[in-house]
This record gives sequence, structure tokens and C-alpha cells, in this order.
Amino acid sequence: MRISHPKSSEHGAALLIVLLLVASLSAIALTIVQTMNSAYQSALISSARNQILWFAIGAEDFAAAKLSTVSKLTEGKITRMTPGFDEPIEFALPDGSLKARFTDGSNCFNLNALSQTSEQADKAGAINAAEFYQQLLSALEFDTNKATELVATLQDWIDSDTLPRPGGAETSYYVSLEKPYASANTFLVSPGELRAIKGYTKEVYRRIRPYVCTHPDANIGPFNINTMRVAHAPLLFPVFSGEIPVSTLETELSGLEGTVNDSVDDFFALPTFAIIGKDNRKDEVLSVTTTYFRLTGEVVYLDAVTGYEAVFARDKAHNVALVRRRLGVDE
Repeated sequence: MRISHPKSSEHGAALLIVLLLVASLSAIALTIVQTMNSAYQSALISSARNQILWFAIGAEDFAAAKLSTVSKLTEGKITRMTPGFDEPIEFALPDGSLKARFTDGSNCFNLNALSQTSEQADKAGAINAAEFYQQLLSALEFDTNKATELVATLQDWIDSDTLPRPGGAETSYYVSLEKPYASANTFLVSPGELRAIKGYTKEVYRRIRPYVCTHPDANIGPFNINTMRVAHAPLLFPVFSGEIPVSTLETELSGLEGTVNDSVDDFFALPTFAIIGKDNRKDEVLSVTTTYFRLTGEVVYLDAVTGYEAVFARDKAHNVALVRRRLGVDE
């Protein structure tokens, strides 16, 4: 029979402890290396994002200066034929490129117009923003019930009270969701916020996105008739109180592609529009000037491609200033 000596057992235990320490240290070392690699990659990504942001800001500064110059020269009367307008532009950058396009940012329904109170809507000569939006949704082929719901939930999201309208939704609804949140009770900053509002599904948002915007005021328009394209026909549907079919409006806008109207009166004098009485027209929603501009495009830097959008506003002195920017995934 073999007899174990105490010193032999102690040596075995010590060896086991050493092996465990080595294994632990190896795991710790591996974790440190992985953490350092992850931190390094994050730093690279952060650096790239910062560089992309600076490129976008540079594009904004360039855009604001050019738009101010053009606006002053034309007194804000931008048309489809304005050189460089609604045309792709590309700039070479170190390790990348920047693509941009200037478009009229006025030709869209301002969702913040739905902040209008019932008293404001009932004033003589006022345009009812809720009715205007409802007719736009009708032009986009939403049925009456769905359009009514979309108007009500958006109004509730913007207004400051806590009482839901018929078909609407206030904070009491949103806090009951799996991931609760509160209604904003203020202007929308970006159209993308619609996705948080009851009824605005991905499909609904996709259909209305080309026709809506979020300006920092409560005005519906004005839309610039000299920059409108065929695709803008649904916006004109509520201007004529729904009395001219969208298909007819598309035909009329197609015929205007190569022309410029000197005034809104000239536009309303066109045969198709002249038959609509003034009581059924919303003349003040149309203009021959541009109030908002939109700059869209993408920045390509190293292996990253990032979309961006900037919205500019023109003041009465024709100075152009940035209203908001979006950098990242397209809405």
C-alpha cells in the first residue's frame, strides 16, 4: 500500500492553484484584448461619424450661402428652370464623396398646421387645417374612417390637453402599450415622429411621407406653383376642395412643366381651374415664391455611406438659415 506524504499533497494542490491562476489570467488577458479591439473599432466609427458630420455641415454652409444668393437675385421666385435646382451635384472629398440635391421644401403639407384650435379654424377666411389634411389623405386613397383617425390622433399628439378626440389618442393610450411613452403635446420636429403615433403604421407613413413636412410654424403652405411637379397633384386636391380629380390635376401639372406663372392669378385663370369658384379655392395656400428649401443626399467616407437631409428657411430679406438637419438612416 502506498502512503501519501503531506508534502506531496501540498505540491499537488499548489500546482492546481497555479494552473487555475494561469487559466484565469489568460481569460482576463483575452477579455482585455477584445475590449481594446472593440474600443479601437468604436473610436474608428466615432471618428468616421464625426468626419461625416463635418462634411454635412460644410455642405449646409455652402447650401445656405448659395440659396441666399439665388433667393436675393430672384426675390424668392424659384422655378423649375432655375439652374442647378432639383439636379444632382457631386463633390469629391478626401477618402470619399458628397452627393447633394436642392429641392423646394415648401411643396408639402406642414403637419404642425394641425396645432390649429377650433376657434382659429372657425375664424372668417381661415383655412381649416384638419379638413385640408383629411382631403389630402383622401387624394392618397385612404378611406374616410382611416383618414379621420389619422387626423384625430395627430391632433391629439400635438395639442396640449389630455382629452382624446373621437378616434384620437392621448397619453392614456400610449402608457398602456408594452413600451409606454407619453404624447408630445407640441410641434413635430421631424415627419419620422409620426411612426410613434397611433394609426401611423409603416405602410401609412410610406404613403404620406412624400407629401408632408414639419415646419416650425402653423402655416399649411404656401406651395410654389412654379416648382410643383406631376407628383405634387395630391397637394392641389384640397386646394380646390376636392372638386378636381387627382388624375386631372396630374394632367394639368404635366402641361405646366415647361412654363412659369407670373402670379397665382395666372394659375387660377387656366381653364380647368377657372371653373372652380373662389369660395371653393384656397388661394392663399399657393404662391410663386419658395419659403423653405431642402438639401438631401449622401456622404461616402471610407467604407461608410450616410444619408443626410437639411431644411432651410428664407426670411423676408431673402437670407437663408438652417432649420433642422438629419444625419443617418433615411426616413
